[in-house]
Amino acid sequence: KTSHFCITVLFILFLSPVAILAQEDSVFRVVCWNVENLFDTRHDSLKQDEDFLPASLRRWHDERYKEKLANVAHVIATTAEWHIPALVGLCEVENEKVMSDLTQHSPLKEYGYRYVITDSPDIRGMDVALLYRCDRFKLLDYQPLRIRSIDETSRPTRDILHVTGLLINGDTLDVFVCHFPSRLEGVKK
Repeated sequence: KTSHFCITVLFILFLSPVAILAQEDSVFRVVCWNVENLFDTRHDSLKQDEDFLPASLRRWHDERYKEKLANVAHVIATTAEWHIPALVGLCEVENEKVMSDLTQHSPLKEYGYRYVITDSPDIRGMDVALLYRCDRFKLLDYQPLRIRSIDETSRPTRDILHVTGLLINGDTLDVFVCHFPSRLEGVKK
């Protein structure tokens, strides 16, 4: 009886990783997060990003930038316990450099995330992006959707990011990453 029990336990232990892997394939997590001003420390002369420079009142220097990248990476990696998100929509990212640093120079590198990002006309340089895991989502196409101003007094805003891809089961998925402007002046009566 003891040998039968040991064989059963070994059999269960041997199959557990297979069950976990099978479960991983059936779970497709999507997360969207406003990372609130994920800016690098370099000045972009075409944008109003002065608040996020080393000499600014915020004192946005390399150490703070790297800490924010590490914190964002940690939250993404631990958001879904055992099932790392397949797609992560991010709002309020500054540029390609920020996304490259997040995917290549943070703990997210081990998950193989790639990204697409808009280059919006937003005056502060705010963009939206989508992180995707290549083993879970095959990118087919992406395009920014420009939002036209309602009138001449409206400031340019962030684009909507439209991404199309294939899931591992062959289904096509369209994703829209949006970050609409807030009402800075409140509601007009």
